[in-house]
Amino acid sequence: MAKRANLPPLKSKNLSEDDIEFRVWASFGKKPLECFVISHIDGLWGGVFLEAINRINKPPYRSELRSPKPGWEQLWSKLVDAGLLTLPDSSQWENGVRIKDGTSYVVEVKQGSVYRTYSYSDPSYQKWKEAKRMLRIADLLYKGFGIKR
Repeated sequence: MAKRANLPPLKSKNLSEDDIEFRVWASFGKKPLECFVISHIDGLWGGVFLEAINRINKPPYRSELRSPKPGWEQLWSKLVDAGLLTLPDSSQWENGVRIKDGTSYVVEVKQGSVYRTYSYSDPSYQKWKEAKRMLRIADLLYKGFGIKR
């Protein structure tokens, strides 16, 4: 999907030490991936939403994100508080529940030259507090930009 959206791999993207870009990929069971791509480059916020590429959605699959309801700085603060930059990968937790048609998330973050990624499969079915934080991050993005899941 990143290729179709003309996105370079985040891991190899050159950012200055003060810049950040993050991508939150979401897949809903049988529904194809969709993604929030948000960056803070040279002091300016911006972002795009990549819609699921399938037989239902028609091009363009990429839409510019307008300023979120709480404003960029407030949304950023809430995302950081929810753990966007610090959540560990869900592979660290035991007793995960597997669901056939659940929702999974993959988060990529590049801050300056530091890149990290983590994922959560079906966090709404997990008992770990970190899974609930992943749901909070997704909720902040979808509601903040007024995008239906």
